[in-house]
This record gives sequence, C-alpha cells and structure tokens, in this order.
Amino acid sequence: MRYMNEFLATAPFDLYELFLFRLVVQEGSFTRAAQRAGLTQSAITRQIQGMEDLDVRVLAVQYQGPRSWLWAGTFALSGDDPGKGCYRWELRGDEDPVAGWETFNANWKAGSCHGLTFSASGVLAATHRGGVLLLDPTKQNPQWQSPDINSGLPLRDRTGRFVTIDCIAANPAGTMVLAGIAGNDDQSTGRGIYRAPDQGANFAAWKFALSSTSHFTDKVTLPETWLFTSGAHEITVVSEDDAG
Repeated sequence: MRYMNEFLATAPFDLYELFLFRLVVQEGSFTRAAQRAGLTQSAITRQIQGMEDLDVRVLAVQYQGPRSWLWAGTFALSGDDPGKGCYRWELRGDEDPVAGWETFNANWKAGSCHGLTFSASGVLAATHRGGVLLLDPTKQNPQWQSPDINSGLPLRDRTGRFVTIDCIAANPAGTMVLAGIAGNDDQSTGRGIYRAPDQGANFAAWKFALSSTSHFTDKVTLPETWLFTSGAHEITVVSEDDAG
C-alpha cells in the first residue's frame, strides 16, 4: 500500500530533493510529480517553491562541514540574453530553510550555466560565453567574478566572449580546477581540457593551460534507470513502489 506523505526524511544523503526536482521536470506538472512520488502536491511545491518559471539545466550539491546546499544553474536564450545566474537551497532534512531559494545573479552576464563545481575559493560555473566564473557566497552581497581576457581560456571572437565551457570539476582538496570544452559544428578550436591551480579570491590571477591535446568523439550512454558515479558510494533506499 502506498501512503501520501507530507514529507519524507532524506538523511543521510539528502538526495530526495534532487529526485523531486527531476520528477517535476519530467512530468511537467506538480500534480503528476506528486502522484508518482506518493506525496501531496503541497509537499513538492514547498520543496521547490520559487523555481517554477526557471529553465534549470544543472543541479549540484555542495557539502561544507555539516551543511549542504542544492545548487541550480539556469539556461538562457541565445543571443544577448545575460542569463539569470544560479540559485541554491539549503538541505535541512524535514525543515525548510528560512531563506528559501537564494538567488545569485549579480554580475552574471555569461548566458547559460553548463556546469557547477566547488573549490576552496567558492563556487565555479562553466558558462556559455563567459568562460569560468567564480563566486564566494560567504561574502556580503556576493558577485560573480569573470576571468581575465588573458586567463588562457580560448576566446570566441574579438568582443572578449569566451568559447563555451561544457563542464567543470575540482579535485577533492579544492586546489585544482579543470574546465572541459567539447566544441560543436560552429566551434572547432579550443577543444580539450584546461586546468588551473586555485589562486584564491583574486580570480584575475588564475591562469588556465591546455592539458589535453586529444579529442575523443566516442560516447557512452546509460539507461535512464542507471546511476553513474565515480568511486565507491553507499546508497540508502528511502522509498519503494508497490512492486518493490
């Protein structure tokens, strides 16, 4: 028998918020998502309130000591649309954060967000035309910092716009950042992996260098029901359907 739960606790991994968000995107409706999750509509609405009108393409979880946050990167229209930046929601189990969804869009002019990662210096975003951006959310009135034009990241044209950064990652110690450029039919130069040591808050001092000279076109696809992870992970099942 399936019960309608007002909220289902997610400890210890706080992955349930991601599951709910994905359900709403897949179903295109809070009502249908609630039916699939076995929750009331108000429970799901409360979880992701404030994100209904945004086109979210990127989700990432930031862990900092005992606290964690769900970050959402938004999609922007092509052309001169500066984009809407990123949002975050503190994951607090069955307690909603007082701030709700926090907005981080100050000085964001890079268009779409293609990826998010976290380093010792803050949040790093891979963007459509702004290269790699850096944000320190602990500061009062935080703003996104743009890379220097001589940072080593390839430029798209003479206007100073950067080639699209398709993905970004940082090592566990937060001392090295990798930015990946896959390219497309209109972007044949600059492909590869660029790396930069974390230089702290002075983002203008960050220098990226090409560390990969090979481009691989092979793709590995996984079924929608599979979960791809790197390294060993422990997964706790928090809900089962009738067939389980």
